[in-house]
Amino acid sequence: MEGKDREIIARYGADMLRFVSRTVRCHEDAEELVQDTFVRALRSLSQFDEGRASMRTWLTRIAYNEVMRYHETRKNVPTMVPLNEQQNNTPETSDDDRRRDMLEQAIRRLPKDDRMLVSMRYADGLSIRDIAFITGMKEQSLPVRMQRIREKLKLEIRKIRD
Repeated sequence: MEGKDREIIARYGADMLRFVSRTVRCHEDAEELVQDTFVRALRSLSQFDEGRASMRTWLTRIAYNEVMRYHETRKNVPTMVPLNEQQNNTPETSDDDRRRDMLEQAIRRLPKDDRMLVSMRYADGLSIRDIAFITGMKEQSLPVRMQRIREKLKLEIRKIRD
């Protein structure tokens, strides 16, 4: 492995593991998918185009494809890692806990593609442009899709509350 390869893995490895771990609950599977991501990326590094996406976004696209392939071949439904496993251990009120639990339940009820979009936008903080690149969706259609997902979440939260 070349120095540049090691540098890429060192710089982006933790980000890719966080991204994959949100929908792949088995830690060993998540690690394997991240390894597969870097193998694919390093083999096709000559195809990386800085003008189209950042290195992080390009790697996330490869990781996204690996995750989708993983779930397709195993017929697993991606699940989101609970928000309290992603956050720091800060004291919160029971009201905050209740809201977070309702949001998590609502997210779990979304179709897998919608859950992945929510994860990329809100957990990873990716831009609409980056999400479009990663998923292959049209950038112009994503804001509308995200709005529809937010509406679905509102409906699911109301159902949970009632």
